Amino acid sequence: MNKNIKNAFTLAEVLITLAIIGVVAALTIPTLITNYQQQEWVVQFKKNYSIINRITNLAIMDYGSMAGWALGEVDNGADAVRYVQTYMAPYLRIAKDCEDSTEGDCGYTTRGLNGTPSMPIDGRFAKLYLADGSLLGFRIYDNTSTRKRVLIVFDSNGQKKPNIYGKDIFYMLHVIAFDNRTDARGKLVSAGGGGAIDSVNDSNSACKKSGRGYYCGHVIMQNSWKIPSKEEYVRLGGSIEEYPW
Repeated sequence: MNKNIKNAFTLAEVLITLAIIGVVAALTIPTLITNYQQQEWVVQFKKNYSIINRITNLAIMDYGSMAGWALGEVDNGADAVRYVQTYMAPYLRIAKDCEDSTEGDCGYTTRGLNGTPSMPIDGRFAKLYLADGSLLGFRIYDNTSTRKRVLIVFDSNGQKKPNIYGKDIFYMLHVIAFDNRTDARGKLVSAGGGGAIDSVNDSNSACKKSGRGYYCGHVIMQNSWKIPSKEEYVRLGGSIEEYPW
């Protein structure tokens, strides 16, 4: 018997193994990257939410109850700028103040989860970039005797894509007065705050594949600040077919 014979992989076996590894990597790595990006967006959303809560409380200490805050004309960019420069900006570390400009990275188009154009970051918003690259946009949304609200957009990575509500963009509301939401007056609340089930099913703003994704922030908050798995999404009232992530 020839004792010098050694066991080894043939070239064909090595190539087949590498091919299998390549296929597995091609199938799994994009999913891992997407999951990581989504988690980063949610972490930034939570951070920005905490920042707005904190500076709102500081502004209340200096200016009194939000009920007395001046809003101005609905969808008027200049009035939104005055609101921000009075009540928000003094308490923030700002990298860039766009005011209501739409030049360069100060204005861009956005989409809903369903792929349709949705609430662009435009001249209706007073916009601030923070040092971490996230953007805060403020828009006078309601200003009547019974409804006074300021819409606040959180874009976790600014002008960078995908610029989709429910993914890297979320929004909240400064509720100064609202006739049928007395529990929300004087607070920062999530859009779609009627409940998680409403937020995944109700209207075309809902957090579902066929919706615009405006209510996804509320769903994530209700799920302990995490994007729900498919099973969690179903428990929150959604359907597998409408799972948006």
